[in-house]
This record gives sequence, C-alpha cells and structure tokens, in this order.
Amino acid sequence: MRTVFLDTGYFVARLNPNDQHHERALWMADQLLGARCVTSDLVLVELLNWASKRSANVRKACATIALEFLNGNPDECVAADRASIVRAIEACRDSPASRKARPGATDAHAMEAMSRRGITVVASFDRHFKRPGIRVLAP
Repeated sequence: MRTVFLDTGYFVARLNPNDQHHERALWMADQLLGARCVTSDLVLVELLNWASKRSANVRKACATIALEFLNGNPDECVAADRASIVRAIEACRDSPASRKARPGATDAHAMEAMSRRGITVVASFDRHFKRPGIRVLAP
C-alpha cells in the first residue's frame, strides 16, 4: 500500500472551491483512495488556524478532519514532540536552500517525519517539498 503525507495546502485547497489549487486537490483526493494517509500535529494546527477565519461549516469540516486523524482514523497523525520540533527548528536554521526554497518549521517537521517513516510522496502545493527523494503528487 502506498503511503502519502498530506500537507496543509492539500486540505485547504480541497475544502476551498475558490483556491487556485482546488481542482488539483480534488484530483489528489481521487489518487489517495486506497493509500495510507499520514499528516502531523503541526499540519492540523495550521489547518485549524486557517479555518478559524472561515465559516462555521468550514471550521466544523476542519475540526472533523483533525479529530479523525488524531484518533487514528483515517490513518496516522505524527506527533509533534519537543525533540521533533527542535529538529525542525535546526533544519530551518541550517538549511542551505535559498530563501524561497527554504522550508518553514511545519514543512521541515513534515519532511523529517516523512524521512523517518520512509514516505516519499506528498500531497502538497509547496515548492519546499520539491527536492530529491520526495515526489509531489501531481496530475
């Protein structure tokens, strides 16, 4: 079974019909059928922060997604413990990438979680994930 890491942008684009990536996110959702889906605490926090400025229906949908992942359904939510957050901070600090290609803490945490679990495919629209060893799910 294929495992795919789900990034914040995927969730946002899937839920927001006005998002520039909405159609691609719907395509991604079809590709995820039968895949093992993994996300992280930090991705869910970003999603809920985005939802806090949206309608009650969007907030409910995002809360449902977050609670399902936190409860192990559909698949896995990677915990953000102190050690993993420190590694993400260090990765941001030490990244040799240019400013535009340098990941933020949430993406650095996601990449580290992917690496530790052998996950090589991500559902994302962030350019930070376009690097050797990671394949961005795309049509």
